[in-house]
Amino acid sequence: MGEGRHPVKIGTSNMASSYRNMKTRIRRIRDFQKVPGRIGLVTLCITLMMALACIGNPAKAEEGFTMPSIETSGDMEMALLHARCWHACTPEQAVYLFLRAFEQKNAVYRMIIMPGEDISGYEEYVLACMENGEDILEPGSIRKVPWEDGSGERIPPYFPKAILRVIKYDIYNLQYSDTEGSATVCVTSQGINTTEWKLSLVKEDGWKVRLAGESQTREGQYGPESMLSASARLGDFQVEVKGYNSGYFAELNAMAGIIRSSIQSEAAGQEETFPVQLSQEYKIQDAYVTYLGEEDLTGHRIKVLVTPREDADNEWVMEQLEQEKQLEEAYVQGYRPPWSLDTGTSSYGSSNGCGFSVFNGREMMAGEPRLVNGGGEGFIQPGMCWKADDKMSIYVRIFVDGTLREEGEVWNGQH
Repeated sequence: MGEGRHPVKIGTSNMASSYRNMKTRIRRIRDFQKVPGRIGLVTLCITLMMALACIGNPAKAEEGFTMPSIETSGDMEMALLHARCWHACTPEQAVYLFLRAFEQKNAVYRMIIMPGEDISGYEEYVLACMENGEDILEPGSIRKVPWEDGSGERIPPYFPKAILRVIKYDIYNLQYSDTEGSATVCVTSQGINTTEWKLSLVKEDGWKVRLAGESQTREGQYGPESMLSASARLGDFQVEVKGYNSGYFAELNAMAGIIRSSIQSEAAGQEETFPVQLSQEYKIQDAYVTYLGEEDLTGHRIKVLVTPREDADNEWVMEQLEQEKQLEEAYVQGYRPPWSLDTGTSSYGSSNGCGFSVFNGREMMAGEPRLVNGGGEGFIQPGMCWKADDKMSIYVRIFVDGTLREEGEVWNGQH
């Protein structure tokens, strides 16, 4: 065999080597003459078996995905077709691929989780980007494309807008049924800026993802939208509780800079697998208390104690009650602490949902919600966090100078 020839394995199409050869093969199959019945039946069986094995079934996570080598528009067209034969088997895996596609500017990964009705337009968009040397994350730079409206925005948005120096991705309130789902992604960039993406999911051939909304970048602590919420009036105090889920992918968040560098340097032809669940999930509930009374609380100590339920036999709760009893006796004897701080003097939160915060009465007089430190539970198994129809309840005790002023349960079934 000459040095310039390439061996071809028997039983393969050698698709990656020549886009033109592939078109020729398809044309020959189309023009093939009718064969005798038995031979035709055997051929049909083999064809059906190959179709079921390679295209019809969602790829298993452990089988992995191999990124084809892409140098020309023809290569890209075949790579996008290859991606359509691989399906995300869980909503978590689909969300990971969405983030990975954005992170790596990878049009092929995005095609894996592209909803069916968007496939044709997306393929046209990607090939136009490639032919014009445009960045797929900067669609506004492409001129005269049919999927833009008058403002120059694409419909639908295949990718979020580019974000510089991403530090981590946090996934909030990932919820789904057998056919559809939703999630919120908080993207933290350098400078503690956050951007929010709303994702919608649908199950077709595997799970697909669409970017349903995108917020502007903002500074400060991010507060996710609550999945569950409850509110109740306890005397002069309004108590609110909000529950939400959060999680992350260790593959994208841990040592982000190093991992992104290694991801972007991966060579085509290497098989890789994608996570089918979040690395860690958290079930969190935050309690807020607002003072609505007319009594002047300036100079008084207000402690808000929160537990998942009354927990009369909880040792930690009993210790807290004993401390408040001792403090009440000290107040009766004339003890007055020098309240000079404008913020909570102490707080505590545990993994089982118990917590408290101590406030200066002066800051409570502002009539604004004050966060009470509670807690959250962490899980490495999926399905352990809040569901949309769960009951969420807390038992609240409010002390003023050690004296129990108000107590009661707050839950999301109250009217």
